[in-house]
Parts: sequence; structure tokens; C-alpha cells
Amino acid sequence: MDCVMKSWITGTISDTLAEAVVEPDTTARTHRLAIESQFRGNRETRALQLDAAFRNFRQGDLDITAYYRKLKGTADALSDLGEPVTDQTLVLNLL
Repeated sequence: MDCVMKSWITGTISDTLAEAVVEPDTTARTHRLAIESQFRGNRETRALQLDAAFRNFRQGDLDITAYYRKLKGTADALSDLGEPVTDQTLVLNLL
């Protein structure tokens, strides 16, 4: 079963990520923990980038629907990273 899980893991991630985190003669659990560590290490950086993008996002030529969708998508991505955006902040940025 470990072999099946390792094949599934390496088959669902990019080759670059697989080269960075997958080592020979390790278990599927080790692979999963290495991938998790890679993403958790980048979580804070990604959250800072998304927060800056959220706060500096301008409507420009977008219609209101497209503008709101992009703004809401960024807010949802921040929530996924453990940095939720309140509804009040979302509305203030929208206005």
C-alpha cells in the first residue's frame, strides 16, 4: 500500500516539487510530510503577498462583477492560508 501511495503522491505533484521533496527509500508518510513542510514554509510569504494584492487592488477597466470576483477570490485565498478577511474589510475595499 505504501508503494501505491508514493506513486499517487509523486504523480499528482509537479516534477520540480517532486525533485525537491521526494527522496529514495522513504515512505509515503515521509513524502507527504516533506510536501506539507514545503508549503507551510511558504505560507507566510504567500499570505503577505496576497494581503498586499488585496489591499492595493484597483478596479481599472473591470466591470463591477469581475472586480468583486477577483477581490473575493483573493479574500478567500487569504482565508485558506489562515488570514481571514472580515466582511467589513471586504466591503470597504470594494467601495
